[in-house]
Amino acid sequence: MQTGSLAMTKCARFGGLLGGLGVLWMVRCRSVAKRGLATQAKGGEEPKAFEKDQDDRKYEKGAVEICNPSEFDAALDHIAKGGHEHLRVVIDFDYTMTTFWDENGNRGHSCHAVLEDCGLLPDSYHAVAQALQKKYFPLEISNEITHEEKYKYMVEWVEQAEEALIDSGLRKEHIPIAVKKANLRLRDGVPDFLKRLEKANIPVLIFSAGIADILEEYLRQQKLLLGNVTVVSNHMVFDDDGVLVGFEAKMQGREPFHVFNKKYEYVSQDRKDYLKSVWGDDGRLNVLLLGDSQGDVHMSDGMIPNHRQDDHRELRIGFLNHHIKDRLSVYKSKYSALILNDGDFSFVNAILDKVL
Repeated sequence: MQTGSLAMTKCARFGGLLGGLGVLWMVRCRSVAKRGLATQAKGGEEPKAFEKDQDDRKYEKGAVEICNPSEFDAALDHIAKGGHEHLRVVIDFDYTMTTFWDENGNRGHSCHAVLEDCGLLPDSYHAVAQALQKKYFPLEISNEITHEEKYKYMVEWVEQAEEALIDSGLRKEHIPIAVKKANLRLRDGVPDFLKRLEKANIPVLIFSAGIADILEEYLRQQKLLLGNVTVVSNHMVFDDDGVLVGFEAKMQGREPFHVFNKKYEYVSQDRKDYLKSVWGDDGRLNVLLLGDSQGDVHMSDGMIPNHRQDDHRELRIGFLNHHIKDRLSVYKSKYSALILNDGDFSFVNAILDKVL
């Protein structure tokens, strides 16, 4: 275990800071000026459809922004001193473990988009699903509507997407085929990160507002559905003939997971009991949280016993993949550090070096 500062005044220059660790790589990094949020839209205006932000090219891929250097250092030092025995990793899947853009500049698939674009289901389903994506994703990332409005829209999106899937006649056998066809790419460094966590027996909670069956199948095909990994997400329910008949949450009278209710405290009691049986009831646990949305910072809510904001028991790393200029200020207020412009896991693995 090694401790010490990873943060500098504006950004972490890891080539120099990690030289003593024997790490033979360098994360390119540059200072990122503070910028305000976009102005609010007038009442009743629709947010613009999602499209690439040309200003993103001004930000180096993988640049690291330390949001509050003193707090970052304090949390890293606390977690490093606690060691791997007390560390728990809570991580989002879509666009956190996976890239937002592929090597050709096309947007990568989310779990839902794996089925939306698979071509295995009726054209009527694909048309509905893609229309929902076009309508609701810009609302999810918009700075022009309130959190309460976003919450309502995300519930609508997930519920309508699930209904469309049920109506499509999806069969269980479609899932591995759709996953093989999908434009899903793990970030460089993710396989190594997961394997190191398994070797150190560090529990991992993959917490996703996507579809558990898609996520698990993808990790299975990558040989990364490891023994220390627990997935909490939206689970499909199939009948005896393998036909999709519903989703677990709705059948249990619960709201489906979406980007703004993805919280440990919202997890069903049986899942919490299972996690405690696997993780142990550790009153000294520390959390490394990894996400890409504003809602992801709440994934661990209710997980750390007697948690206070100033006890430095959680380090939050955010991937700000696109529309960086408009969203940087709000992301800096929520995360401990940011990896910009769809960067890789070099910085995350460097943090793990400090703990192991």
